[in-house]
Parts: sequence; structure tokens; C-alpha cells
Amino acid sequence: LFRSNFAKEKIYLADYMRSWKKLYKDGTVSESVSIRIDMVIRYVENNYNLMLKDITSDNYQEYINKLAERLSTESVVKYHAYVSGAIKHAVRTDVLLKNPCEYVQIKGNNARTFEEESKFLSLDEYYRLYDVIINSLDPHYRSKYIILLAMVSGMRLGECLGLTWDNLDRDKCTVKIEKGFDYRKTKEFTDCKRSEER
Repeated sequence: LFRSNFAKEKIYLADYMRSWKKLYKDGTVSESVSIRIDMVIRYVENNYNLMLKDITSDNYQEYINKLAERLSTESVVKYHAYVSGAIKHAVRTDVLLKNPCEYVQIKGNNARTFEEESKFLSLDEYYRLYDVIINSLDPHYRSKYIILLAMVSGMRLGECLGLTWDNLDRDKCTVKIEKGFDYRKTKEFTDCKRSEER
């Protein structure tokens, strides 16, 4: 009787996606696409990080529906493409017996109000902004580096402004968030709401 690989099917989805990306995407896709995949993996890690064996058609549809509440259909399609790409690989390599993403119904919030649209970038807007910043970096304009750091790390503006050289670990390529900076009122360093490495 054919069975799936039970050791591998216990791996968490985000970890599996990182391995899949390293094997099949790194070095074959553009830097901006690589950043997109990393962003989707981070979202999965925070919102849908099940073991492969626990992913079902129903809970995957719930994940897509939750995405659709805040993203356009076009953006949901892109999120789905990267997750389902990794899942298809798991089926091809006998980690999973069947593909729980196969019959998903893609939805999206295509009726966002102007106010909502002005508050958040769509996925496509994010990618366009990222490409513009990367292609126009100039040491004389530090604001672009701050925006880029916030985009790729998820740090708040105050956390970015609160960084000092001792927060950077060049060997590990990490940034330690220990404090913020009140750029609106006091113009002074503040205690950080969270302490973590990125």
C-alpha cells in the first residue's frame, strides 16, 4: 500500500516553503519575486502555519477566504500560487498523498473603499514601490533605506528610527529591535513595545 512520507509530512508549511524556495526558486527568479515569496512565507508562518499532514481542502479554503477579506483577487491569486507551488511539490515527491489546494475557490475584496485603498498598498503596489526604491537607492537619501527596511522587515517607522549601530549583527545579518523613537512629540528614544530579532 502506497503511503506518504510520515516524517516529512509533519514539517510545518512555512519551513517546507523555505526549503522549496531554496531548492527551486533561489537563483532562478528575480530579487523582487524572491522578496514576494519571502513575504508570503512570513504571512503563512503567522496565519496558517499547519503541519503538512494537517492541511485540508476546507482549512486551506478558510485561509484563502481570510486573505480575500483584505486583498484583491489578483493579490490572493499570487499568495495562492506560492503556497500551492510548494504543496504541489510535496505531492510530486510523495510527502503528501493528495493536493488540498487543488479545488480552492479564489476570492478577493475588489470593492475596497477609497479610504481603505489610501491606507494600505495592494500587493502589486508594494512590488512596484520595492522595485523603484531598490533601483534608486542613494546614500544621500536615507529615507529610502528606512522605507525599504520597514517593507522587508515589518518594522514600524518608530522602530526603524530607533535603531542604533549596536542593534545590528552583521555576522548573523539580523537587526535587534530594542527601542523606538518618538518622531512626533518628544523626539527622543522610547521603550519598545516588543523586543525581537529580524
